[in-house]
Amino acid sequence: MINLNKKPEEEINGLRRVSFVFEDEFSFVAMELSKVKKLRTFISTTPEFIDNTYAMQIFMNFSHIRVLDLSCNAITELPPSIAKLKHLRYVNLSNSRLSKLPNSITTLYHLESLILKNCFALKDLPLCMKKLINLRHLIICKSQADAWIPPMPREVRNLSCLRYLPVFVVGKDSGFRIEELRGLNLLGGKLQIHNLENVSDGKDAEGACLKDKQHIVRLELYWTENETCNDVVQDEVLEGLQPHPNLRRLGIHYYVGSKFPSWMMNPDNVLPNLVFVVLLNCSKCEYLPSLGSLPFLKVLKIVGLVGVQNIGSEFYGCNNGETSSFPSLEELSLIGMPNLVEWSDHISSSPSSASSSFPSSFPRLERLEIKACHNLTVTPSRFPFLKVLKLKHCNGEPVGSLVESNLTSLTSVDIAFCKELVFLPRGLLRGNNMLQSLEVSNCEMFQGFNPDQELDDEEGQSQLLPNNSLDSLSLFNCPALVSWPDLRGFNSLWVLGINVCKRQKSIPNGIEHLPKLVILGIGGFSEELETSPFPAFNNEEGTLKRHYFPSLRTLYIYGWSKLKCLPDQIQYLTSLQYLLIYNFDSLEALPEWLGNLASLRYLSIWKCENLKYMPSEEQMQRLTSLQQLEIHFCPLLVERCIEGGEEYSKISHIPNVTYF
Repeated sequence: MINLNKKPEEEINGLRRVSFVFEDEFSFVAMELSKVKKLRTFISTTPEFIDNTYAMQIFMNFSHIRVLDLSCNAITELPPSIAKLKHLRYVNLSNSRLSKLPNSITTLYHLESLILKNCFALKDLPLCMKKLINLRHLIICKSQADAWIPPMPREVRNLSCLRYLPVFVVGKDSGFRIEELRGLNLLGGKLQIHNLENVSDGKDAEGACLKDKQHIVRLELYWTENETCNDVVQDEVLEGLQPHPNLRRLGIHYYVGSKFPSWMMNPDNVLPNLVFVVLLNCSKCEYLPSLGSLPFLKVLKIVGLVGVQNIGSEFYGCNNGETSSFPSLEELSLIGMPNLVEWSDHISSSPSSASSSFPSSFPRLERLEIKACHNLTVTPSRFPFLKVLKLKHCNGEPVGSLVESNLTSLTSVDIAFCKELVFLPRGLLRGNNMLQSLEVSNCEMFQGFNPDQELDDEEGQSQLLPNNSLDSLSLFNCPALVSWPDLRGFNSLWVLGINVCKRQKSIPNGIEHLPKLVILGIGGFSEELETSPFPAFNNEEGTLKRHYFPSLRTLYIYGWSKLKCLPDQIQYLTSLQYLLIYNFDSLEALPEWLGNLASLRYLSIWKCENLKYMPSEEQMQRLTSLQQLEIHFCPLLVERCIEGGEEYSKISHIPNVTYF
């Protein structure tokens, strides 16, 4: 950063590289920069600073410039005078408001890099972009979440020096068709090809000569979502887009053909170096490609293949009984496959495989995610190194089997919206030294961790299950939950949530003495209860006070319709810093003892429809650490707490107060 008004004139004139964070008046900066005659590099990424007028001054003065970065600025048009900057090698106009580029930019014959990321107002490029014969990097692309289709240069085939063209959009007109990629065999890195429905047939697809582009390591093929095309033609198109064997990452998105190409179905490793594969919304394909024999494949994501009903032997590829299928795969996702019924394990036909000590498939799989596969009833059960298991919107039958078969390796389990899940094995918690995180949510039939009532006490709580590895346990919106684990001895637990489990009338024994518990979410229990079963505090035993939630800093407490007050025990949580109160519909006043929470920094109150009163002003003043108060969906309290309201004086000293 340079403050020009503190530099002598001779130093300003001798500057070669300038990067600005503007602190001065616009006119002064413009005037001083006019003295810099031999500037080579100019970078200004200060949002909205440089507009069209100032850009004109830059192009008039900086005739020796080689690097120009005006990203994130307010430019809508480049002046034709950019043609005077004959020495330009690098231009970055990303995240600007550009609506067009002047034709004169095509006379910058030395230009090597042109970067136009997220220029959403840009609709067309100059007709003679092919004149930029030294261009090596042409980056016209978007952020992933945006729908903008970037414009393409006409006859890009003439830019024979191109090394990096991350996005190519196929057009129907001459000069924009896919064969424009034919001779660009120096392209490397990532290449996304969009609007492949505009490719007329397999022969045209072959014209892109992707097989000859040995430097492309990441290829993503896109058809337009919801586009109607001829299945047979699109099968031929994808067949013609076979990449070079050096490819490491492959993505196929919204493919409208009915089958995957032979170069994916061939188990003989046509693409032996693949590490990462994504198949997204290829809705008409009924069979998965043969990927099991790829030696280096680590990540496989299969999303939205609604036509697949079975995953069978074709998926695993060639197996001679001596090598494993998917030998390097570490992460597998099956998402949005509502018609998938059976995912069978691979059984080699080789007699020797039966006696082999090596697994036949997935020997290194660590992360498995199955989501929105409602009809899936059969899966492989044993993954010897599985650590992370995520199951959402799934049939309950395979859920328990997957958990029970991998108890000794799992470190994280996340189960949600599996409505037929009834029990999880007790061994998931008992004597398990691997599991670190367990979350079960929105499973309406889930009853608990053990169907064996002989091992439970009279209140349905399972016997002592010591565990020194689990640090996070969450059970949310499981209305059938009746069987608790006894959490005494869970000495590593620092996050515990047991919320909106409406059959509950009690809570696990001993949670108030967990030595590392920092975050607790609790409540939303049986509507029959008129008081909250919050852990008791015995003030008569002097030693007990310091062992009552000794590390707790954050409390989320959920109410229900019959509760008219907060649990009094909360007042003894004197180290509490964050308190969030939800759904106490019958609560009319916050208790006076709230002032005892001297360490409280953040207080949030949600959906307490009848709440009117804060504690007295004297008690609120005792909350000297309180920095933020949030009141949401509490209409009566909000009305009284806004400026001029009856409760306003009680909260006016709090630095940050928000209402909703």
